[in-house]
Amino acid sequence: MFLDQIDVMPLELQPLLLRLLQSRQIEPVGGQAPIDVDLRVVASASEDLKELIAKGAFRQDLYYRLAGVEIQLPPLRQIAPDIPVLFVHFMTQAAVRHGVPVPEITFAERKALQSHDWPGNAHQLRQAAQRRILGLDGVADTRDLAVKGTLKDRVARFEALEIMRVLDQCRGNTARAAAQLGIPRRTLNAKMNRQGIKP
Repeated sequence: MFLDQIDVMPLELQPLLLRLLQSRQIEPVGGQAPIDVDLRVVASASEDLKELIAKGAFRQDLYYRLAGVEIQLPPLRQIAPDIPVLFVHFMTQAAVRHGVPVPEITFAERKALQSHDWPGNAHQLRQAAQRRILGLDGVADTRDLAVKGTLKDRVARFEALEIMRVLDQCRGNTARAAAQLGIPRRTLNAKMNRQGIKP
């Protein structure tokens, strides 16, 4: 049984889950006798459960029942190189469900995926992949990924996206990309270094 975001479970429901984990039995409403259950529990949490225990928002005994093996996973924004791989995985799953081919993602889209903050983590990434398969929007939709700030910030972001688009067309060949953009290769390399763009 997978319990997603156990950290938001109301305090009054936690004793019921604890009882299930201790007794390995459930009592159906209107039933005559408890029923034995054979299950393994995996739980996820966005917040640190030990901090919630200190605040009185999570039961310590329930924590120790659940914490047999703990795995710490970083948020997506901390593992940017993995984001396009996960996105393609989620797209593939959605494509199989809908019976459509999996589209290729461009260099610019990969960069946009990696630069986005993804506050909703894997859930948000999965939904973005689903929308892409359904043709609802693109990964590098500037409405979602646009830089807020000064005109200089916005111009720099537009320039970076344009450089990534041309690099994608040139398959990462900086000499060809510089020629297509009409700037010296040294200038292109300087702009790429400044923006953190790798061919």
